Amino acid sequence: ATIGCALTLNILMLIGARALLGIGIGLNFTVIPMYVAETVPKDQRGRIVDLSDFSVVSGQLLSGIINGFTSTFISNDNLAWRLAIFFGDSA
Repeated sequence: ATIGCALTLNILMLIGARALLGIGIGLNFTVIPMYVAETVPKDQRGRIVDLSDFSVVSGQLLSGIINGFTSTFISNDNLAWRLAIFFGDSA
């Protein structure tokens, strides 16, 4: 879905790829806490959940930094938004 967003040819393809990406992210945020609750020992559960949350926030920070870089230093608007979507969605 990330590659589909970056290589889209029209708005309908972008909307479809973003919808698919949203479903994947939603499933990710639903499945990981259930998996952790079922598999991790009780004394380590909090640390693992915190690590998962930290990795999400770190990815959002990295995405923001990359988006700022692409909008500031790349003058080709068509390339800038494609790179921002590609690296933002994959981070």
